[in-house]
Formats: sequence, C-alpha cells, structure tokens
Amino acid sequence: MELKTRQYLSYSSLLGLMALLTIVVYWLSCPQWIYFRQGERYFFARQFNRAIPAYEDALAAGVKRPQALIHLGESYLATGQFRKALPVFQEVVRTYPDNLSAVDQLAGLYDQYGRVDEAIALLQHYQKAGAAKPAVLVRLADLYKRKQDFAKAENLYRQALQQAMNPLPVQLKLAEVLSWEKKYAEAIRIYRQILAVHPENRIARFNLARVLSWDGQKEAAVQAYRRLLGETP
Repeated sequence: MELKTRQYLSYSSLLGLMALLTIVVYWLSCPQWIYFRQGERYFFARQFNRAIPAYEDALAAGVKRPQALIHLGESYLATGQFRKALPVFQEVVRTYPDNLSAVDQLAGLYDQYGRVDEAIALLQHYQKAGAAKPAVLVRLADLYKRKQDFAKAENLYRQALQQAMNPLPVQLKLAEVLSWEKKYAEAIRIYRQILAVHPENRIARFNLARVLSWDGQKEAAVQAYRRLLGETP
C-alpha cells in the first residue's frame, strides 16, 4: 500500500475517532439535550408513553425549554394521566404566563377536579387584563353558565364571538344562554342565521324548535320539528 494511501486512511480513522469522542463528551456534558430531542421525536410520532420518560429525564437534567414542560403535560393528557398533568401545567403557567394555551389547559384540569373557583379566578385574571383569546373566554363563559350566572356568560360569549375564527360553536353557546335568559327573539334570530349557512346543523334546528315553543310560536315550532325529522312542512 502506498505511503500516501496509508496516511489518508490513518487520517480518516483519526477523524472518525475524534467525532466519536465528541459525541461521547457531548452526551456526558449535555445529556439534557439528548433526552429532550428523544422526547420531541417520540412526541411528534405520537408515541406519548415513550416521550414522557424522555421529557422527565430532560427536565431532571436541567433543560429549560418551555416545549419540554408543555409537551410533557400534553403527553400526560394524551395518556390519561390527568393528575400528573396538573402540576406540570401549573408550572408552565407560573413560568410562562403568556402561554394562553397552557392557561386554558390548566383551567380545564381545575374544572375536571372540581376546583371551579380556581379555574374562574385563573381565567378572570387574563380576561380582565385584556389578554384572553376566544378559547379562554369561552371556557370562562362555560364555567359561569354552569354556575347559572347567565349574564356574565352571555357577555363573555359575545366577546369571544367578536374574535372567533370559527364562529359557529360560539353562536350555538350564545343562543343557548339567551334562551335560558328568556331572550327568545335574539336566540331565534341567531339559530336562523346559523341554519341559513349550515342547514344540516341538527343542534341548531332542534334548539330553534324548542325556543320557538317556549316563545309560544307553536305552529312555527311544529314546522321546525318537522324539518328536523326530514319532513316537508
């Protein structure tokens, strides 16, 4: 073998050894990033059970990326580990208070465990600061509706409707609250607006028939029920 060839092979082997040593040193000095990248790979492959220990190891090793906490919490939710998700989202909201998606998730967890007043207090803070997005406003309105504070729920649904990219779910909720407040005329108008755009929406059609009945419009209610059943009025 020629001397130049032997030198080239020796040089290539040395480079390979240096690369391997670099990887080993990186692993020993920065394991948190290895764990984090493993967690991300599993998370985006929807292998949440495998993502969880990787994120836990990354956080224990000192990783500071918000995605590690957020994706760990979402992995707990995806695997039904709601009690483990709760302190994770509490930490996310404490550390990254501008993350409104995490705020919404935390409020949902509070609600799930019967901590409704804590959920309301959390969401009210963002609503009063003018920082709440439609999802946060809607969740807060839902909580007030369940407490039968329909006036507050109505106001919040109206705020959310002004910002919503997809108004249909908010319109349905607003019309329902208006009907409970006996504001039948506006509820009927909203249901008819929905059906003009979404004639196949059976929830809107059923609720329209019911509110027409409550408002004393018996014939119109019968016609709405017949349309719901697929009959020609």
